[in-house]
Amino acid sequence: MLTFGLLGWATNLATAIIVAGVAMALLAIFVAVRFTERNFTPKRVQRWETALEIFRRGISLARRDQEILLVFVATLALNSATMVAWLFPRQLINLGFPSNPILWYTSIGILSAALGVVALSIVEARIDGVGVARRYYAFACLIGVLGLVALAVAPVALIGGVGVLLLNGITDSVTRPISVVWVNRRTTSDVRATVHSFLSQAESMGEICGGFLLAALAQVRGISVTLLAAGAVLALTGIVVAWSRADRASMPLMNGRG
Repeated sequence: MLTFGLLGWATNLATAIIVAGVAMALLAIFVAVRFTERNFTPKRVQRWETALEIFRRGISLARRDQEILLVFVATLALNSATMVAWLFPRQLINLGFPSNPILWYTSIGILSAALGVVALSIVEARIDGVGVARRYYAFACLIGVLGLVALAVAPVALIGGVGVLLLNGITDSVTRPISVVWVNRRTTSDVRATVHSFLSQAESMGEICGGFLLAALAQVRGISVTLLAAGAVLALTGIVVAWSRADRASMPLMNGRG
């Protein structure tokens, strides 16, 4: 992040984007060549039948398990709201961001990553407790609401930057790992990858729907109203998670068969 931020500051955005794209392609080639699969035995017969059976069991588990269903709904809503992040640079510039926003926004990104490390270390030390995943998820949503409100009504860019730190550094950094851990607790190895695939689809659907609706709202009502609207969605998500009956007692692991 620091390297490409400095590159964009020293040259221009187009150069930094092209170099980043080339670096990503080289990384993909390196991973494909260097990291080969080991200890994997492909199924030689009835591959389609087996895949459909695993898919059916994953669907059945996701439909019957109220905690997994809650995670899916919360993920969809949260990713819809956080798509408003595309408006952060413009709002900060409107609030009087320094003349070269590339370097300053890179600094915010680095600080957000550092804050995320601290937040995740706190969550990691306590995640095994009953109800911790639910409470921390709801609390992270509350932090995101505060960040969006701060950015929407901030009189200066400094306060707006703090709002960005709260959402990117805590809300986004904490909720994703909690979702993964929560799903892992409720699934077994035979359907775990399938259920995580469903979780990724919920993220994508939230990003698609939220990106379209928030962009349309920004065109009609402006950035500040859009930020507040996203905060309202985030607040509703946190309330639903906090008031749910999920993760309130030790539960036996679901077997993923239906």
